[in-house]
Amino acid sequence: MSWDEDTRNSIDDAALRFILSHLPYAILIHQSGEIVYANQAAASLLECAAPQDLLGRPWQDFMAEDDRAAAVSNVRSTLEGQEGLGRFGPVERRALSALGSSVPVELHAFTLTWRGQPALLVSASDISARKSIEGKLREADRMAAVGTLAAGVAHEVNNPLAYIIANLSFAEERLSQAPDQSEALEAVLEAHQGIERVRQVVSDLKTFTHDDQKPQSVNVAKVIQATVKVASAQFKHRARLEVTTHRTARVLATETRLSQVLLNLLVNAAQAIPDERDGRISIVSSVDGGEVCIEVKDNGVGIPPELVDRVMDPFFTTKPVGVGTGLGLSVCKNIIESYSGTLEVESKLEVGTTMRIRLPLQRSATSLVRPAVVPRDRGPKRRVMVIDDDPMILRSLKRVLHGHDLTLLSDGQKALELLSRDAEFDVILCDLMMPNVTGMDVYHRLSKQAPELARRIVFLSGGAVTAQAQRLLKEAPNRRYEKPLSPAELDEILRATE
Repeated sequence: MSWDEDTRNSIDDAALRFILSHLPYAILIHQSGEIVYANQAAASLLECAAPQDLLGRPWQDFMAEDDRAAAVSNVRSTLEGQEGLGRFGPVERRALSALGSSVPVELHAFTLTWRGQPALLVSASDISARKSIEGKLREADRMAAVGTLAAGVAHEVNNPLAYIIANLSFAEERLSQAPDQSEALEAVLEAHQGIERVRQVVSDLKTFTHDDQKPQSVNVAKVIQATVKVASAQFKHRARLEVTTHRTARVLATETRLSQVLLNLLVNAAQAIPDERDGRISIVSSVDGGEVCIEVKDNGVGIPPELVDRVMDPFFTTKPVGVGTGLGLSVCKNIIESYSGTLEVESKLEVGTTMRIRLPLQRSATSLVRPAVVPRDRGPKRRVMVIDDDPMILRSLKRVLHGHDLTLLSDGQKALELLSRDAEFDVILCDLMMPNVTGMDVYHRLSKQAPELARRIVFLSGGAVTAQAQRLLKEAPNRRYEKPLSPAELDEILRATE
């Protein structure tokens, strides 16, 4: 809408100026291409000492060059009454301050009569904080999508890895007993080593997939090593990395969230080092009394003293929009504090920064951890049911677990039917994710109909890629193992069966 002369005359000049000067938004009035009025908020936004410094200047001088043409079009069509009867907005543009700074703004404008002549009143709001939040949310969405993708990839890769490892182990065992097969055995051993490297890569990838598990006893050294591998691309050309870990220190946390914190700290450290500097980053874990201390140090530009206390405020950053992982230090701080720990920062300009995590030490593991691979000790003969929809896995397990009384099934419904007639199984190795009747369905049905059998289920997971699977793994007391398993690990499962 526009202000006609009658409307203008209903408010005297002093009152109008008083209203405009006290609005919290930047107000500019353009007339014949020049600024004829500006309030103090406009002077502050455009980095001028006083509103008078803006008067008489072309308004285009205060628009970023890339947005200038669009802004001119908005103004022209509005003054000519082509956009909603002399009005436009909201539109987002980039303002250019008197000192050359670019500021994202949201603009609203309408026509009016100013001192008897047509003019355009424009209000501008600084939306820097909003754009920063939007950027972080977009980055968070991308991270969530990457986590979901990683979980799916890990699930698909782990199934073939499971039967490749099982078959290679079977071949190693047979070749080691045959004469004149040393060269073939060496080839198989080398193939096995390569597959183990692939398995470790998948394991590292799964560390960063989304999960909702409760805190468990976590080996800090393992989490650090996995995080360093994933983050190495961020700093391998910027800095030398030194890693020193306490091999046995454990904390109560989840691998996923602790890894996200460490990843953020490492990326921050790399980005703080100028390209021309001989960069150094170190990550050190140690035990100090009843605490585990993890320090990430860099020799970057440091943080100004007046900003050190603010770096963990929500959405505060010293980096430009779009730089960083999107996981703010405030979120890192909240994660660590949720584990009854602290996150501290020490920094000196042009010397570097130290981020220090302190977490309560767990003196003994409180959850199942992957058993160490040991020379095969098959233990006593067991009656075992294996339920998995992948026939290659079933065939490979038949070879590896020879000597035990095996029943192999690829269908969850057939397994339930058999178990309703025959409950004399020592252990049930059950895949979680199967078509039709899943491993979760098998567990829930047995929990109602045969609780003793349900307790004998050991879940084998290539990756819990659904919320339902994650919830079951969190709530069920049963043991679980991640595919692929080595033969020694399978032996350990059966030896632990009561």
